[in-house]
Amino acid sequence: MIRPSGPYCVHRRRLLEKVGYSEITVRRVSQEAGTNRNSFYYHYEELEDLAKKAFLANAAGAHPLISSLVVGFRDGGAQPMRPDAGVVEHARRVMLCARSESPFLRGMVGELLRDAWFDELGIDESLLSTDDRVQVEFIFAGLVAVLGSAEAAESPFVMTRLAASSMGRAAMAALRGMAESQLICVVH
Repeated sequence: MIRPSGPYCVHRRRLLEKVGYSEITVRRVSQEAGTNRNSFYYHYEELEDLAKKAFLANAAGAHPLISSLVVGFRDGGAQPMRPDAGVVEHARRVMLCARSESPFLRGMVGELLRDAWFDELGIDESLLSTDDRVQVEFIFAGLVAVLGSAEAAESPFVMTRLAASSMGRAAMAALRGMAESQLICVVH
């Protein structure tokens, strides 16, 4: 069985680095992997299935760095951990998805970031008001855009500078306010 980090994922990532997500097809991935379409469909339902499994494998590998960035935002720009090369490579692949023209790939990056922030701050998404949801969407769409920027591609630690900026502090204040209001509701 081909694992999410197996040859199809490697070739999909290489294609994503060369061409846009919209130009990646099952035929193209299969050709790059040296297999046929039937073999692809034996392991995956569709391209989005492959993309999601590959993304989740990289998200898990990048988790220590993502957690350190959340802590950096929470602490107002504290320096994140110095990750090993494997963690950095997984994070680079997540950032590749943030740079994609695909709303599907960028959406997965946004969900990953949102889930990490919510876990760290203890925010229960089901308790958010409509206004809170709009703010959350704004904050995380912005973070995905920063991760997908040329500046982040050149220096992945641009996020630490964002954490110390007035915009980063405002985003964290909004998220902390949501967490605090949920605590108040639970206590009363």
